Amino acid sequence: MAGTTAWWAGTLALVLALFALLMAVLPRYRTRGWAPGQPLSYFGDIHQAARSGRLETALIETERTSAAALVRALTDTSRIAARKHQWIRIGLIAFCSGALLIPGSLLIG
Repeated sequence: MAGTTAWWAGTLALVLALFALLMAVLPRYRTRGWAPGQPLSYFGDIHQAARSGRLETALIETERTSAAALVRALTDTSRIAARKHQWIRIGLIAFCSGALLIPGSLLIG
């Protein structure tokens, strides 16, 4: 009975590890969109400005306020990196747990 429980716990841990690592590689984008008058700070902003026919004006605005664009880009990038790092840590902990529980369940019997 203990071996079966450990085996299922290990299997569940490996499923959680797979899910967490998939979440880590899932693309993440900024939650708020670009609006005219704001600096361009990532590819989605450029795409939105080009679609609305305001790319040239947006580039001029970004050049004028380059510090604001840099701060915005760094803020968004660090938020995305922190979330991905969190999922990677969860995935690694779950994988190590599964890697110990499944062979351990065979030893327990």
